[in-house]
Amino acid sequence: MPHGQQSVVWFAIPAFIGIVILSSVGRWYKERLATARKKPPLTLEDVEKALSRRRVAFSIFILVMLVFSKQFYMASFNTFYAFYLIDKFGLTIGQAQICLFLFLGAFAAGVLLGGPLGDRFGRKYVIWGSVLGTLPFTLALPYANLPMTIILSILVGGILASAMSSII
Repeated sequence: MPHGQQSVVWFAIPAFIGIVILSSVGRWYKERLATARKKPPLTLEDVEKALSRRRVAFSIFILVMLVFSKQFYMASFNTFYAFYLIDKFGLTIGQAQICLFLFLGAFAAGVLLGGPLGDRFGRKYVIWGSVLGTLPFTLALPYANLPMTIILSILVGGILASAMSSII
């Protein structure tokens, strides 16, 4: 808001870079699919031995609930964080939006870092770390001063988003 709508144009540059990167990832994935098609496919019996229908349904239910709760938390934070900062610390609208931008930037970084963390430590651990990891920082937010509130919100954003790639 401090720089107007014209400042949004600068976000087109990273979007274009993302398009270029994702195009190369698409070509790489196409080659991987061609290689995977050469392998013998799994049979239905192989899949049924590994996972029961009930276990799959329960797992999908849990994952949907996790996505829902994370998106609910994210929507609430996006909506009320700036108002909270304005009310509690007397920030201007522009200053509060910069703090919200930092939170959203940490959220984006968390999504990007969550994939490699899931590959390294396991998706289940990253998901549980994301769910439980935000709790102490969220509970500390109402008692923190302004600099600590900003730091805590950045941590919450990054940790909250880290499980998105594992969940999906």
